[in-house]
Amino acid sequence: MTALSLTPPATQERTALSGADVVTAFVAAALLLLPGVVSFGPVFGGAAGYLAAGGGVLIGLIIAFLAVRGRWAFATTLATVVGAYLLFGGVLALRPTTLFGVVPTPETLLRLVPLSVQSWRDLLTVRPPAGSFVGPAVVPYLAGIVAGLFTGRLSLSVRRYLWALLPSAAFLLVGILWGIDVPAAGGALGLGFAFIALLWAVWRRHRANALTGEELLSDGSAISGPRTIAAAAALVAAATALSVAVMPLLGPAGGRVVLRQFVQPPLNLQDYASPLTGYRHLVDDQKKSTLFTVAGLPDHGRIEVATLDAYDGHVFSMDGESARFLRIGPSVYGTDAGTPRTLDIGIDNYASVWLPGGGDVRGVRFSGPRADDQAEGLYYNSYGGTLLTTAGVAAGDRYSVDLVVPPPTDDAAAQRVSQVPVGDVSRVPDVVGERATELIGDAHTPMEQLRALEKGLREGYYLTGPKSRPGHSLERITTMLTGDLLVGDDEQYAVAMALMVRQLGMPARVVMGFYPGKDDKATGGVLAVTGTMAHAWVEVPFDGQGWVTFDPTPDRDRVPQTTVPKPRPQPKPQVLPPPDPPINMLQDSMDKPGNNEDSERPGENVALRILAAAGIAALIASLLAAPFVLIAWLKSRRREHRRHAPQVADRFSGAWAELEDAAVDLGTPVPTLATRAETAEALTQTYPDVPLPQVAGAVDAGVFGPGQPTDEAAAAVWKHVDGALTSLHAGLSRWQRLRSFISLRSFRRGGGLLSRVPVPWRKAKP
Repeated sequence: MTALSLTPPATQERTALSGADVVTAFVAAALLLLPGVVSFGPVFGGAAGYLAAGGGVLIGLIIAFLAVRGRWAFATTLATVVGAYLLFGGVLALRPTTLFGVVPTPETLLRLVPLSVQSWRDLLTVRPPAGSFVGPAVVPYLAGIVAGLFTGRLSLSVRRYLWALLPSAAFLLVGILWGIDVPAAGGALGLGFAFIALLWAVWRRHRANALTGEELLSDGSAISGPRTIAAAAALVAAATALSVAVMPLLGPAGGRVVLRQFVQPPLNLQDYASPLTGYRHLVDDQKKSTLFTVAGLPDHGRIEVATLDAYDGHVFSMDGESARFLRIGPSVYGTDAGTPRTLDIGIDNYASVWLPGGGDVRGVRFSGPRADDQAEGLYYNSYGGTLLTTAGVAAGDRYSVDLVVPPPTDDAAAQRVSQVPVGDVSRVPDVVGERATELIGDAHTPMEQLRALEKGLREGYYLTGPKSRPGHSLERITTMLTGDLLVGDDEQYAVAMALMVRQLGMPARVVMGFYPGKDDKATGGVLAVTGTMAHAWVEVPFDGQGWVTFDPTPDRDRVPQTTVPKPRPQPKPQVLPPPDPPINMLQDSMDKPGNNEDSERPGENVALRILAAAGIAALIASLLAAPFVLIAWLKSRRREHRRHAPQVADRFSGAWAELEDAAVDLGTPVPTLATRAETAEALTQTYPDVPLPQVAGAVDAGVFGPGQPTDEAAAAVWKHVDGALTSLHAGLSRWQRLRSFISLRSFRRGGGLLSRVPVPWRKAKP
């Protein structure tokens, strides 16, 4: 049985495709790139990804068609690509920076140049949909141009058409790796690409063979049209069966590998203090102050600020998954079920980078006076549901948060604790585990043990203010647990329970936020949140229930009779770590915006901004000019090598080669197997005013004449050649001279670019 070979026949001759074949190849190349265009849709939320990728592909294909039709030089093609990238980049990838959504502005051009590099990382460090951001769309746009250019150029080749599958497949791979983990999307797109690629390859082979008058099998025998179709159908069926078999190996939903899983977002949490360290400042110093107002909060609802799951013996903070923050825009993807809810928040006396209103967030929209800066610096951690804006919030700021509130949990259904990743805890003393064992008693199931811990801690006493030490270091927690009475506030009780749960081998995290008390009522649907509503609680994950909430803090009216509890006698006093130094809550815990002195002097950095703009403009000009500078350097080096060749005879022949190359760069055909006299006669028909026959005779005399040519004779010939070159360009327009100056046609004569240019790393032949 014979099999159809997808490689071009070795006997095939270079034959031009017909006009109909060119159009069909153009359409087929677009179909090859279609799966790649589709792959960018989900990560951008639809239209933005399709527009950028599809527009880039169309531009690349058009340039490829024009380059083949016009037989453009490499420099011309490169310049056209750069120009098209800058011209259409605004409307396809950076529309907010354009006039009327179409006309590029200086800002558009200034951003397109660095984004050609930066956008590849930006797309991986924002939370989809990326269409809400300005910049990441450059990735599908630029990738589409490059893929369209190479796919179109190779698909129009008679002999090398199969190479067109490589850039089209690479384009699809970029869309998958820079995309999101959509279940089975990668397999479906790969299957579609394989189907299109096989049909296209069979058709192109059929047309390539038709141009030579025969159709060949891999063994060289003839093949008829029906057998070609049957072979193609068999290949497609085999590819389909293989794809169906391989798709389960791609993994279930959430199991496909995408690059954003491995990229660390550029946000340093060490720049921001843990919000839990500011708890005492809220409940003591701002207990009667309205921190912010919130509308849309359901009954018994909670306003989350931050989720903390790592402990270093001093502070509960974020680590691992809870520390992975991504930039988000007005909308956020999500899959969990629940009740949609929108919170409208207006800031009064609350000042921090940590935003109230976290949870299963589906979107954030700022509307205050600093909305643009706050939206630009907005980050979200989906694992813990924490929101942060590097611009911070302060009095007068407003924003809305779209949330999905999960259904209520059921203790009876919570049977098994979920083993999810949480941050590390360290330096936990034995007394924490001992008190946990004492409090859970004979409870058996995980839920029974956790409720027993919660109940045991709630039987302690609540105390804040100057009579109760703030903080939640190990020394503070140990003193609390070893005292005669359990005395503390939300900060200490939540940390104590979280550490106990972790000592029992179950994951736990501390959540800081706000919720109203029994006497706190909303007015007209708007709740004024004060410092007394600040709380901290514990969450533990259960299969089928999600994170279940536990409140270990006693009621605030449960205060001890004595404010100085006596220490419990210990047979062997435990050596405790020294107390933490006092913390200035106003400075260390609350990251207040507006303290930057530079913001008070807006005109101070005008000169620096002008220099930065000038530098970017110079960078753009340098990038655009770099190819032409390289061409000029190569031609100059080639000329110097010819003019100062070690052998004097080579200087004569080099002078004539310089004339021929100049004619070729001007677009004049030069005979390849003719003598210099014949070449001069042919060129004289185009350049009658140039004394080419005399120059050819002088060169032949120096190369073939009797005796050794002298240096003076070679210099005289080069002087004649310089005059002839001046005459060649005398009647040309400035644009024609520029085109010949940057043309690479002469480099393609005689074996390629570097074969005609002496380069430092090539050793001379003996």
